[in-house]
Amino acid sequence: MNHALLFFPGIVIHELGHFLACVLTGTRVRSVQWVSSEGGFVVHDRPATLAGVLISVAPFLLNNALGIFLWMQALRLFSVDPLLALVLAWAAFSLLLFCFPSSADGLNAFNGVKDSLARKILHGPVLERFLWLVLSPVLFLPALLIAGLLMLIEQLTLVSVLWAIGLMAAVAAGAI
Repeated sequence: MNHALLFFPGIVIHELGHFLACVLTGTRVRSVQWVSSEGGFVVHDRPATLAGVLISVAPFLLNNALGIFLWMQALRLFSVDPLLALVLAWAAFSLLLFCFPSSADGLNAFNGVKDSLARKILHGPVLERFLWLVLSPVLFLPALLIAGLLMLIEQLTLVSVLWAIGLMAAVAAGAI
């Protein structure tokens, strides 16, 4: 069985994160596929730079917050209703497993920052363009590093599994 279908709640909430961020930033959504055997997607218009970054990272924030909440509820219910607790635990693991932005998400955020910096360096008053040119490595290199890490994490399923298990263990131990 395809893991995308087995852990569909994580994918649905991941795409919901993108969708809600589009709505919050006023970015027009063209289409949404909530889940399929290949995952899901949200097609939207090109957002402003910061909106694009928010749209890219929204699933990380939403999936982690909701996954931790569901896991806390599962822990509370294990002695009262073990079946419901198992369903909540599965949903929590699913959400935490699919919290990381995809390669496409990372690339969208990276390209948004890159295009914004290019516009600032190529257009406007000469002094302002020079300042952006000098500052661009400080802004661009972290964006490149973050986008690269996000793309790498998506390729390494083990990292996502370890993230989910680590967060669940931290919550169970009372650290979160």
